[in-house]
Amino acid sequence: PRRAVSPASRVEEGLAAGLASGPYFSYSFLCLFSVSITLTQKGIREIGRVLAYLFRYTALLRDVAPLRRYYEEEAQIAHTAFRYKEKQNTTSFVSAVASRMHQVPAQFLLNDHPFRDFDADGLAGLTRLLTPEHCFAVLSTKADVFPHIRLATDPIYGTPYGKNDVSRDSTPSR
Repeated sequence: PRRAVSPASRVEEGLAAGLASGPYFSYSFLCLFSVSITLTQKGIREIGRVLAYLFRYTALLRDVAPLRRYYEEEAQIAHTAFRYKEKQNTTSFVSAVASRMHQVPAQFLLNDHPFRDFDADGLAGLTRLLTPEHCFAVLSTKADVFPHIRLATDPIYGTPYGKNDVSRDSTPSR
């Protein structure tokens, strides 16, 4: 059996100082998933190892069965929050609803967090896409830690940058 070791636990190894994840850009027809990891200097030097840990953890999400329980718990929390929502300024409420009208179906306009039926097949399809081949990683640092990556200079801002595929050879075996 695979052991679930969270990428957040890599803080103890000195690779990361923080981790956040969730939807980055979300509409009713499209959602981008984002993971942001604040790396230490050691984590920057060992970026391939950090990414390998991340993708090993996302592979655990492909087992959809436990996700149903989390989904149902989140749905109950959202339902309770909606049912007992505090009164708010009418103008602010109307403005928020109006700004979401082009993003969500009409039946979900009044609820900030609508829950539809749990879709195990759809979720399985999405989690199968959480692989290095389907992701785009960006590393921003002032440190010159990758001398092997040929830098180019942005013609407008003069910022040096480089592009490189993360090698599968840097994947940890543990």
